[in-house]
Amino acid sequence: MNVKVCPNCFSKDVANIIYGYPSHELLEEANEGKVKLGGCIISVDDPEYACNACDHSWTKEDVIQLNYQNIERLIATVGGHFGENYEIDINLKSGQVQWRGELENVEERWDKKKRDHFRYQLRMTNILSWKKQYEKEAIRDGTSWSLVITVNNRKRRKWGTHAFPDEWEMFCSIVSEFIGKPFH
Repeated sequence: MNVKVCPNCFSKDVANIIYGYPSHELLEEANEGKVKLGGCIISVDDPEYACNACDHSWTKEDVIQLNYQNIERLIATVGGHFGENYEIDINLKSGQVQWRGELENVEERWDKKKRDHFRYQLRMTNILSWKKQYEKEAIRDGTSWSLVITVNNRKRRKWGTHAFPDEWEMFCSIVSEFIGKPFH
């Protein structure tokens, strides 16, 4: 997630907002557009970044929240050499959801309320911040998983072999709950 791109106009001409009494050097940087001055009074929700093109300001948390709201699709697979294999394909734009198990396939359509609630639950798993790869070097025949998350037409791929992000169990539980079928 790039916080240095304006979420309003997508300009990369972005400056950090600096709070407190400015030095002479800081005033020069502000005049050059390298930083923005935020004033001497600081509060918890103050913006951290400002766009020089459209003057929009935001925090890192604003960008994170926007990315979760803009998840368009999630495709996940999990399985092992000796266990069952599952795949889910959740299109959060259209609401079309597919779950594939070894002996059964299920399709359904989610309404907007359910899709929004699913995005909210995903936020708790921190899924967009997972590393690209999780792997235990000595084990090659354990459980494997993969994940493709599409946000703003950009695919983010993550995968693992017998190693998982800390929030993996929470993610599997959320998927299972929303689909009504196992995913682990």
